[in-house]
Amino acid sequence: VLVSLLSFWTLPTTARLTVDTVPPLAAEGSVAVFNILEKEGLIIGYGWFRGNRIDQRAAIEAYQIINNSHTPGPSHTGRETIKPNGSLVIQSVKKQDAGTYTMITVKADLTNVSASGQLQVY
Repeated sequence: VLVSLLSFWTLPTTARLTVDTVPPLAAEGSVAVFNILEKEGLIIGYGWFRGNRIDQRAAIEAYQIINNSHTPGPSHTGRETIKPNGSLVIQSVKKQDAGTYTMITVKADLTNVSASGQLQVY
């Protein structure tokens, strides 16, 4: 299970990975997407978290590619979904959604890479 893989994560490697938030300034009620850019290697899963660190208490959702399974975390509101490409989609954005979001990729060799993106809501 990806959640258990995420709970045993090691410090992320220094590979390049960036998060592009579209739009970076979202209107309340709109859709926001956090796209992952510059992915490398064979990725087996993704995890997204509220805040600027990887903390299981802030987990939004984990996604395991091989079986297309989504596991919601404590910060999941029912409006978030991880797409097969790792992007996080937030439907019906609210002002309280503003802030930092951090993602982690889990590779087949169990190495990890993480990156963060910002969302502002008006």
